[in-house]
Amino acid sequence: MHFTVFRSSDPFDHIPRVLDQMRRMGLFLRSVSVFAIAPETTEIRVVYGLHCSDDGWRLPDAISNTFLERVRQMPGVKNVTHGHAQP
Repeated sequence: MHFTVFRSSDPFDHIPRVLDQMRRMGLFLRSVSVFAIAPETTEIRVVYGLHCSDDGWRLPDAISNTFLERVRQMPGVKNVTHGHAQP
């Protein structure tokens, strides 16, 4: 599994866009968390994988990096980070 975290001033726009990118890439959603960190800023954390098997969710780094770049290119998205998530 992987996670991507980013900041947004418009989570009602960015969350559907991120989920749509996941759908287009064939990724599976594990969880979405949204935290208000300032009056007009939220932090959004998305945990995802490519498929689920007996030993966990697998995702090649190349696919994760492509997803990360697509999120980074969204207007209004800032402070994008990612990494491996614990199952």
